Amino acid sequence: MSSTTTDTTTDATTCGFPGCTQPPSRRETGGRPPAYCDDDSHNAQTAFRERARLAKHGPPRRPDAPVTQAAASVRSLATRMAEELNNHVAGVADLADAAITALVTYSDRESFEVELQRAALEHQREIVAANEELQSQRERTDALLTEIADQRARADLAVAEQAALADRLDKATRNLEELRAALDSIRQQNAEETARANAEARRAEELEQAVLAANRAAEDRAAERDRANADRDAADAAADAERTRSAEAIERAEGLIARADAAAEDERARAAAAADRADAAVAAADRRVDAAEQRAASAIDNANEVARAAEARADAAERRADDAERRRADAERRTDAAAERYREELAAMGAIIDQLRSDADKSDTEP
Repeated sequence: MSSTTTDTTTDATTCGFPGCTQPPSRRETGGRPPAYCDDDSHNAQTAFRERARLAKHGPPRRPDAPVTQAAASVRSLATRMAEELNNHVAGVADLADAAITALVTYSDRESFEVELQRAALEHQREIVAANEELQSQRERTDALLTEIADQRARADLAVAEQAALADRLDKATRNLEELRAALDSIRQQNAEETARANAEARRAEELEQAVLAANRAAEDRAAERDRANADRDAADAAADAERTRSAEAIERAEGLIARADAAAEDERARAAAAADRADAAVAAADRRVDAAEQRAASAIDNANEVARAAEARADAAERRADDAERRRADAERRTDAAAERYREELAAMGAIIDQLRSDADKSDTEP
């Protein structure tokens, strides 16, 4: 039995496009060897269209042999389907190789662990930086507390100086009281001396009156009158001397009192100034203590915030790692499902080709 077929097959050493005699491309694709030449228009789709065109417009078949023509058509179609299936399988194999390579890279446990370790290391570095910042804040707080202790010590020293000044002021006050008592004693003595001088003066006056009386009574007692005058002059001189000594004593006492008052006033002023300085130092120390406590609290809050942020980033990194693991598992499942579907399609297409070939063989054996 004769048959007419259209030869659309090509040599394995030439391009798979019908009628092209160029060798296949030497470009590396990472999968099956290329089946077409370097011409970009020669590929599986254009080759299929060219074969369909040749099959449609091929040489005329004998009208008196429809079964033979049908068998030839079946064989030609089976051959083309086999070629298309091979090309499709090659493309699917290339895609599967690329997908497997990407999946291997994506599912590389070592790379995933390295990335996770890098995230953990970054988290650890952030925690170390936060701890260092907290330690620095603590050191600054300790320095401030030391300075506050020094300020308090100086304030205590100022208070002690104020107490010493108060003691000196008390001593000066006691000395002033003693001086005042001495002045009162001197004044009392002066008063007594003045009283005695006045008494002497009165006696002198009485003597003068007696002398006058004696003079009036008897002029011959002139000598006695002269003695009385002399006594009166002596009494006057003594009274004047007593008055002079009293005045000098009073002046000395008043000078001592003035100096004592000035010294007491100076002591009071120095004590007041020392008290003011001590109060100012205590107030400044209290303000610095408050500021230091506020800065320490702020530093602790900042350190806690940094630690919380670092923990949040670590949690986010762990969540991203979990998401990556889930995506990797999903990709594996999708890849397995796609491979299974491709295998099923290939098996179905192989069964169809086998059935077509079987039908073609049966038609060849029929009379």
